[in-house]
Amino acid sequence: MQCLLPVYYSSPGFTGLVTVGAETNLFGIPVPLINYAGSFIPVILSTITVYYLERFLNSIMPGILRSFMVGMLTVGITSFITLVAWGPLGTWAGFHFVSFLVIIQNTIGPIALGVLAAVLPFIVMAGMHSLFAPFMVQSLAIAHFDGFFRPALILHNVSEGGACLAIALRTRNSSLRGEALSLGFGCIVAGVSEPAIYGLMLKLKRPLYGVMAGGAAGGVVAGLMGAKAFVMGRSTILALPIFQDTIVAMIAGLGVAFIVSFIVAFIVGFEDITNTENIT
Repeated sequence: MQCLLPVYYSSPGFTGLVTVGAETNLFGIPVPLINYAGSFIPVILSTITVYYLERFLNSIMPGILRSFMVGMLTVGITSFITLVAWGPLGTWAGFHFVSFLVIIQNTIGPIALGVLAAVLPFIVMAGMHSLFAPFMVQSLAIAHFDGFFRPALILHNVSEGGACLAIALRTRNSSLRGEALSLGFGCIVAGVSEPAIYGLMLKLKRPLYGVMAGGAAGGVVAGLMGAKAFVMGRSTILALPIFQDTIVAMIAGLGVAFIVSFIVAFIVGFEDITNTENIT
């Protein structure tokens, strides 16, 4: 049921009303016609409403009526609330949130991008990086670009790759060298950093300083040069075409991130793992 309302708001019938722009009301209450394509806050609010309203109706509805009345009432009530309240409120909040991000990018954008790229290892450890997706969608839908989240994610992965290469060159453990090279390749090309974070950075600790330094330096460079993603993509160097005419800025930022991460991780070093120790 949680999937029904988002599908309806994206249906041709509803979007057709929005395109026509005709005045619409529901039970005498004016309904703002809003294009929900790319919006996530109204969908989240309506999904939360469905969850609690369905629980409430199940608790008060007699068993004989529950099977068909609960679903019908839940969809009807939630649709009404979303059309007259959650839709306008969520769209307004999403618009101003993206506007806030644009202001940050236009004022302290390079610093903000550097800070986010630097702290991303810890965000990824907590699994919170997946929460960026709705904000990226909102930014692309309203501002038509993402100069914050996607660049930071790719910069972080390349920084992880630089630190992994430093580990591979410093260690005398052939098994660790092979694992570091493999994980570094996965970070840069596949866009998957969790194995490197959990398998190497948390264990060796000091190379993580290189990842943070590389992300910060690369983020500042990419931000100063105006790197922006114009469509959704993976957090890998293979996604560079999504930066379109700002691809040079992103390449420069990635180069700085990789080099700084490698140098710092190589200099700070780590307590090497002997061949007799278990790498994992």
